[in-house]
Amino acid sequence: MHAEDLKVVQQNKNFDLVMIGDSITNGWDNSDKQDLLKEAFPNFSILNLGISGDTTQGVLWRLHDGVLNDISTKVVMVMIGTNNLRTGKSENIALGIKEVTKALRSKVPKAKILLLGLFPRGRDAKNGWRLKTIEVNKIIQDLDDSHTVIYKDIGKAFLDKYGYLSEDISKDALHLTAEGYNRWVETVKPLILKLAKNHKNL
Repeated sequence: MHAEDLKVVQQNKNFDLVMIGDSITNGWDNSDKQDLLKEAFPNFSILNLGISGDTTQGVLWRLHDGVLNDISTKVVMVMIGTNNLRTGKSENIALGIKEVTKALRSKVPKAKILLLGLFPRGRDAKNGWRLKTIEVNKIIQDLDDSHTVIYKDIGKAFLDKYGYLSEDISKDALHLTAEGYNRWVETVKPLILKLAKNHKNL
C-alpha cells in the first residue's frame, strides 16, 4: 500500500486534504465512505494515506521514506496510535504521536495539522482499551500550539450519553460503520474548512 501511495504522489503534488492513519482512516477508501467525503468537501483534492494495521512507527517510516516529499497540502488530518495500545505504554505512544507531528511539520511546513485524539475503543467507559486511549489523549492534547498543530478529540461524537459505543457506530468496538464515518466527517468538516481557508497559500 505504501508503494502504491508513492506512485500516487509522484503523479500529483497538490492536495487540499491529506489523511494519515491506520485501518480506521483507510476505511475512507470504501466507495460509500468516499461519497461522504465528496459531499462534505466537493471541491477538495484528497489524499488518503491510511494503511491497515499501521502504528506510529510505521507512519514515521513512511514519512521518512518520502510519501510526502515535495507535496503541497492545506490540511493534514492525522489519527494514529490505536495499534500501539496492545504493547506500548501510554507515554511512549504519545511520544510516537509527537514525533509524527514533528515529521509532518518538517515535510509540509505550510500545512495545518489537525491531530485527532484516539477514537474510543471498547463498548463501555470502563473498558481497558478505552481507559488507555483516554490516557494517551490527555498527553497529546498538549501538542496543540493553536497555529500549526490543532488537537481535537471528537470521541464523544461516537458515544451515547452513558459513554457507550454501540454496534450502530462500531460493530467490533474499534472500526467504524457508515454512521460512524458520517459522524466523523460532520464533526470535523467545519474545522477543516476553516483551516483550509486560513492556509498560507490562499
